[in-house]
Amino acid sequence: MKTIEELEELNHQLQVELRKARAAQAQAEAANQNKSVFLANMSHEIRTPLNVIMGFSNLIVTAATEEEKRMYAEVLENNCSLLLQLINDILDLSKIESGTLTFAEEEMELNILLEELASAMRTRIVAEEVILNCVTLSAPCFVVAEKKRLSQVLINLLTNAIKFTTKGSIRLGYEIHGKMLYFYVADTGCGFPESQKQKVFERFVRLDSAKPGTGLGLAISKKLTVQMGGTIEFISRQGYGTTFYVKIPFEIDDSY
Repeated sequence: MKTIEELEELNHQLQVELRKARAAQAQAEAANQNKSVFLANMSHEIRTPLNVIMGFSNLIVTAATEEEKRMYAEVLENNCSLLLQLINDILDLSKIESGTLTFAEEEMELNILLEELASAMRTRIVAEEVILNCVTLSAPCFVVAEKKRLSQVLINLLTNAIKFTTKGSIRLGYEIHGKMLYFYVADTGCGFPESQKQKVFERFVRLDSAKPGTGLGLAISKKLTVQMGGTIEFISRQGYGTTFYVKIPFEIDDSY
């Protein structure tokens, strides 16, 4: 026959296991709810450009002038690009979460990489009063890191900076601190309001719904950075701009 102490210990263990079971149940329910919300948002985001494409496809056939056709064709192109970006982002997000997205480190020269990214992104700047500056080290910097995914993260950050900066500048650069690379993308754009700062890296969150985009870029950037063993942070002040910092580990390429 069990003693009172033994029964109390057994009761304590049962209470602990019960709390664990309830926590696991709550976690499972939250995961199911998040999945449902994600699917609902994804369906909405896909339908929006599709509806525009279908509508303007009919209009372009009946356009009376070449100017009308050109305008409708531009709308079609923009929404096709948005839909393609959305599908690619969803596929990347799915691969990241399922652990099937491939990562491969390779040799690269950081100054060349950043200059190439900056040159490509300058062609996307529409506002005449915005300058994109690339800040690199004076000497060549050969490292071994995940070039493809790093480029993807920086392109996402630059795309956001261009989208929300109507005048001033955007700066892309990096620094070396020990065995970590510190990349930054700083802009003089609108910045994030306090109400949005906690949601910046959530899926389908957009600062301005009138601006094009999928609302997945920052969520993917964070997941990619974490997969590379790094962190991503930001400082933002509404009306004064935003600076994102991406920190990832690297190895020095001694072959050069």
